[in-house]
Amino acid sequence: MSEIVSPEVVHRLRRLRSRRNPGLQRAGLRSFIDKIEAFELALDPENIGQDEKWFLPNRKKFNQTVEVGPIELLPAFSPSTNRKTVVWYRKVIQIGEPKPGKHYKLNFARAFYATKVWGNGVLLTDVDGHTEHISGFSSFSYDLTDFLDSNGKIEIVVRVENSDDPAVCRGKQWSTQYARQGIWYGQATGLWGQVTLEEVSANRLRSDVTGYADPDSGLIRLQAITYISEVGTYQLQATLENAEGQEQAQFRRQLNLTPGQQSHELVFAIPDPRPWSIASPYLYRVEVNLRREGELLDKVFFEIGFRSVKAKGNQLFLNDTPLYLNGVLYQPYLGDSYTLSYEELKADLEYTCKTIGANLLRIHIAGADSLPLYLADRLGLLVWVEVPSPHISNDTSRANHRRELESLVRQIDTHPCVAFISIYNESWGCQDIGEDSPAGEATRAYIKEAYQYIKQMRPDILVVDNDGWEHISENKQLPATDFISLHTYINDLGEWEKDIAEVAKLLEPDSPRYQQLTGHPAIVGDKSYHYQNEKPLILSEWGGFGALYGGPEAQQAKFELIRRYKAVLAQHQATIAGDCYTQLGDVEQETNGLLDKTRKRLNDATFLQSSANLLAEPGK
Repeated sequence: MSEIVSPEVVHRLRRLRSRRNPGLQRAGLRSFIDKIEAFELALDPENIGQDEKWFLPNRKKFNQTVEVGPIELLPAFSPSTNRKTVVWYRKVIQIGEPKPGKHYKLNFARAFYATKVWGNGVLLTDVDGHTEHISGFSSFSYDLTDFLDSNGKIEIVVRVENSDDPAVCRGKQWSTQYARQGIWYGQATGLWGQVTLEEVSANRLRSDVTGYADPDSGLIRLQAITYISEVGTYQLQATLENAEGQEQAQFRRQLNLTPGQQSHELVFAIPDPRPWSIASPYLYRVEVNLRREGELLDKVFFEIGFRSVKAKGNQLFLNDTPLYLNGVLYQPYLGDSYTLSYEELKADLEYTCKTIGANLLRIHIAGADSLPLYLADRLGLLVWVEVPSPHISNDTSRANHRRELESLVRQIDTHPCVAFISIYNESWGCQDIGEDSPAGEATRAYIKEAYQYIKQMRPDILVVDNDGWEHISENKQLPATDFISLHTYINDLGEWEKDIAEVAKLLEPDSPRYQQLTGHPAIVGDKSYHYQNEKPLILSEWGGFGALYGGPEAQQAKFELIRRYKAVLAQHQATIAGDCYTQLGDVEQETNGLLDKTRKRLNDATFLQSSANLLAEPGK
């Protein structure tokens, strides 16, 4: 970690940990030319760079060189009245003479929050048609081919802007709505993820194929996207192999394509598929090819699993087998960085399922990063993902939220581990959800539409409208959720026993006890809904023993109390379908994790032994 100093402002560059993992590469006929690990940097505290045209060659002196990584505002920094934090990057890339039939693509894994990219002074449009990428949680790419100079060289200038605007989908970063304290963390801008340069076919497939496999019907439904430069007749092919490398099914279609992006549905089936499960996370391999006149132009390969998760009455079922969720809340931030390496993520997830016995990882307000999903697929670990929250409710925040929601659904790709999605959490960004007002009605209407969108795109995933409280009631139904979730931070064992034994009472409209626990009702809207055990009930946050929520901070005392709380839950699995402990690891000032920021405990045999099966059902 290093300090970045200028006369105007001090920032801190958080180290970007290496995320190399050969097994994660999905595209087969493209060559990575370079991973760009360092850029020249210029800070823009007065937000004057665009007016002064810093994006033109030799217009601005970039006087520092930094590695790629999040840039955090230090607490001493006082933002100017425009409330924006702007950083600029510059890099000269020498590709050389372009090869016939090849294009050159610059990929950004993640930048926070609004990003513009120029090539040799020209504002670039990304492959989705945007001149500005607005998201802090999704990847984006640019085709550089037409902007190279005669020597195959291009000067790349990147402008990244963040602010403390609460309408921005920022997750747990502080804003003007929520100050940096308690559960709200530092604010960072800049390039959060790796930047890579690759050589691709002029006519190609996008690597983000999405879809799912249904074990009941044996059907695989995929959406593949072609990116075409030349009009012509192409062949789209897909092959499914089992884990032993034996071909199971094929798909073939001839397409007449014109320049641009087009989406294509691929549907094929196999008899008696082997399911993906927690005990046996079996994965099939899919390869999608694009050909023209017999020539292989591009291919994308990935894995998929046949997995169903269903809500029947008040219980959950995985592949039609009863399922109780033993979950843990997870925030993927570590130590001096907002990112984790492949090895660090792998250690966290293996501890989750192999040591403490959890079967669910709830990735909290952080989008859907492909790396933990790749690992969870192989470990047999179910995953719950959430749309990163804005912090206020208005038309702008809802538009930002919808953009992140659509990105989240794409990022899930074909990962069978992802079984649950939260639209909102604890009313962050939808604070007016319970109001009898036009604003409240607009929020409820948006959430109902978002629910329908997810179910249309991913019917294999269960959805909750607003995790924790204030679920929408309408005409005696809950129209935007597949299950009910409650957050119950209770650090007295006697009170815990009483509330768990009478948990249905917490769901009554205007329940005094739930208001006492959370300050919010469990149900809002017309409040005509009354719980009759017709939906699963999940205690999706509890515990948090240590800082903020009370309870023991000493390791052994914390573990003993967790086991006693879990024993109470085990007695009520007829009424409760799952639970999720807060949380796996410490984050900044929220030091209530099972693991501290250093993760040194993962090398401590005594610690591992004392936490063995901590979150598993007692006796299992």
